[in-house]
Amino acid sequence: MRDDLHDELGPSLAGIRLAVHAARTLQSQTEHVAASVTNQSGNASGLTAAASATSVDTLLGRAETELAHASEVIVSILEDLRPEVLADGGLVAAVRARASDFDRPGEFRVSVDSDVHLPPLSPTVEVAVLRVASEAICNAARHSGGTSCLVSMTAKNGGVALTVTDDGMSIPLDRRRGVGLESMATRTASVGGTLSIRSGAHDGTEVAAWFPLADSDSPTAAVGEGSASP
Repeated sequence: MRDDLHDELGPSLAGIRLAVHAARTLQSQTEHVAASVTNQSGNASGLTAAASATSVDTLLGRAETELAHASEVIVSILEDLRPEVLADGGLVAAVRARASDFDRPGEFRVSVDSDVHLPPLSPTVEVAVLRVASEAICNAARHSGGTSCLVSMTAKNGGVALTVTDDGMSIPLDRRRGVGLESMATRTASVGGTLSIRSGAHDGTEVAAWFPLADSDSPTAAVGEGSASP
């Protein structure tokens, strides 16, 4: 969130401030010039005022655009903190909704298998589970070359175990340290969970994560990658 605020919201707010400041400065300068310009017809003052109005309107329009962008950034940050789908239907429903986004009948099937009653998780952990599941499903749909993906969520060791398995090919070596996989590792670690990625040559990829009921003060995660036995 800190990075989002700095990288996205900060520049937008700075742009708004600068645009408004420029508009006020231009308006002040124009009023000063208009007051000092005198001629018989008064045309000079009129033209100066018209040009100023156009420029000020352009600057305020720019500020309005930046303000709209800032609003979108705030909504995006809030959505990332607590997605609306989680608040509305809970974790299992949220994962099912994300799975349906990538389910393409006849091409790529995504199914979700979950315990009827998962233990209650803290809001932060719920978001982490959803984000990791979403990234794993997206990777399977986009890169595995397979035809199906199974998402499993079960109660395990006082927490929740998440497994996403596809029937495609292994993850290419040049993607094993991509942004998506690093993001999953970071999100899992941030709440004190563990993550392992097993990718075999012919039997697909398995992303297995375990999450505690609540995020820990000193999170650690074990991230492993390996090839399955033939």
